[in-house]
Amino acid sequence: MSLNQAKWAFVSRQICPKTEINVGLHNKQAKLGDLGLFKVVSLGKHSRIHNREGINQHIFPGDYIVAAFGSRYASNQFEGYIPHSLGRSSFDLLGQGGVVGEVASSHSKFRTAGPTKLEFVGFLSSKGKILNTIKININESFHKKPDKLPKIILSLGSGMDSGKTTSAAHLIQGLTRAEKKAGYIKLTGTAYSKDKQLNEDLGAISTLDFSDIGYPSTYMLELEELKSIFWRLISRSLQANPDYLVIEIADGLLQRETHELLADAAFMENITGVLLSVTDSLCAKGALDFLSRLEIYPFAIAGMMTASPLMIRETSSFASQDILTLNELSNPVCIMNKIEALPYWKERKIKKLTA
Repeated sequence: MSLNQAKWAFVSRQICPKTEINVGLHNKQAKLGDLGLFKVVSLGKHSRIHNREGINQHIFPGDYIVAAFGSRYASNQFEGYIPHSLGRSSFDLLGQGGVVGEVASSHSKFRTAGPTKLEFVGFLSSKGKILNTIKININESFHKKPDKLPKIILSLGSGMDSGKTTSAAHLIQGLTRAEKKAGYIKLTGTAYSKDKQLNEDLGAISTLDFSDIGYPSTYMLELEELKSIFWRLISRSLQANPDYLVIEIADGLLQRETHELLADAAFMENITGVLLSVTDSLCAKGALDFLSRLEIYPFAIAGMMTASPLMIRETSSFASQDILTLNELSNPVCIMNKIEALPYWKERKIKKLTA
């Protein structure tokens, strides 16, 4: 079949349409970012993919899609990994952005439907080499840390679906209404265009994530590679000259990459403030205790919990942090009172050393 008839997933968007591409089986293991052609065998959790423009596109059994191999950590959906062998009869669609692997576990709500099943047709190759989304961007590297960074706010969550993205987007809306230029970065996670779109809709002057430099997902990456992604995305974001950058880290505080980044002093010294999103009041207690052991003290608490006035009152009984609803995050006067006084990391470091 012609590749023109295939549905190209979001992760494939950096492949130039004019590239001469062949499809064929290769006797090798799959690597993160390797692009392949897959035939849809049966539908499960995902009946749509995000296409190259980030628009939902339905898929059906018998369709062919172009997607990339990768792993996924999603406690409310699928845990999946790059396959050790390509000898399986089918593989699993791990995410709507077009990440393919093998499901190791799934949330109980998806055990009946299961993942969408795909048959591997072959790798995409050009000039005798397999097309890999990461290698396309391999010549782009970060060379020098800027002398001055914008203020960087980290959006963290107690777990998946705690409200990190929504909190980040409404914070950006508040900053924009205060006539500040704010950019959004999603540093870790699985490729998906929806989070960037929400932040763009609420006023972000630039929206970037790891997939913009070729990573279908960041699960199981080493710390130094994560920090390289951080600086490359920072470098791109600075082209828009933002006053603030709001950076979201996917999943929860116990997730492998999240915990490693938060425990790394060289990473955290670049962060001006932390916005913590939680699902409920007990979660807030545990998250604050966890972060305090890392000497991280959020300037505010937000997230799903703030939909309940009762949980807000419960949290206020033990937390010294401000608790901000979505309306308060979006309010320019309120949010500027909370974050404008936050010191740059260099100033905070000097203050700590002289205290």
